[in-house]
Amino acid sequence: MCSFTDQRFDAALDRAVAAQLSSNDSSGSADLVTEADLVALPTPVATYLRRCGVVGKPRVHNAVIDMHATLYRAPDQPPMETPVLQVSFVHPPTRLFLLHTHMFGLPVHGVHAYNSTDASMDIRLLGLLPVVRESGQALHRAESVTVLNDWCIMMPAALLDSRLTWKEQSERQVDVAFRSGGDTVHASLEFDVHGDLVNFSSDDRHFLDADGFRWTTPLRFYRDFGGVRLASQGDAIWHYRDREPFTYGTFTLRRVRYNVPADELPHADQLRRV
Repeated sequence: MCSFTDQRFDAALDRAVAAQLSSNDSSGSADLVTEADLVALPTPVATYLRRCGVVGKPRVHNAVIDMHATLYRAPDQPPMETPVLQVSFVHPPTRLFLLHTHMFGLPVHGVHAYNSTDASMDIRLLGLLPVVRESGQALHRAESVTVLNDWCIMMPAALLDSRLTWKEQSERQVDVAFRSGGDTVHASLEFDVHGDLVNFSSDDRHFLDADGFRWTTPLRFYRDFGGVRLASQGDAIWHYRDREPFTYGTFTLRRVRYNVPADELPHADQLRRV
């Protein structure tokens, strides 16, 4: 039986495809990333894109991402293991994130949906009974940080987007601002001596009462995903002023596909085959 959250994912995906088509942002575009595209970027970001291998490859319009996540509700709680299916678009910015896990031995399904004007989070026990339901402008601002994080880590060619504003702080640190809808969010990117992105930090992602003041995603284990070199694993960490940081999730990339044709984009039923 298709759960309520799966239905929401599929409906949001259909709307996103329609929005993409109406924006004339075709996944079949042959435009390639060139060295000339990197000239306006801060040196550390340009170096990172070269190390990722995006030069000479098509610009990214969408991405289908299969992950495995280990999630924690609290520091003293047991882990929840889940496959994750994510579909993201660049124009207009869209993120659809679907998970199936278990809580107290019962199945839990969750969907996060984001576009340039709205965001929602819907977590349901047995796929039907609401556990968390949130939406609105504050969530949109927080999830704009998540979208920026996705672009930096899993869709590096999207960092050529004109909605990003850069400020180089040093040879290993760059600040970035991302405009989406009525929100502008900020983050700091940290690179290692080789030029790989090793951490992302933002003070703009706080939304729930349990969230910290700073969100970081340290990265590791770079490897090839269809010709693009990406960090294959990262943590999601909340930092607090009055207690120790809390690593609430570890995410491991399984597969990343770019510029997937509209008729080949996965719907919710494919999560069970990840």
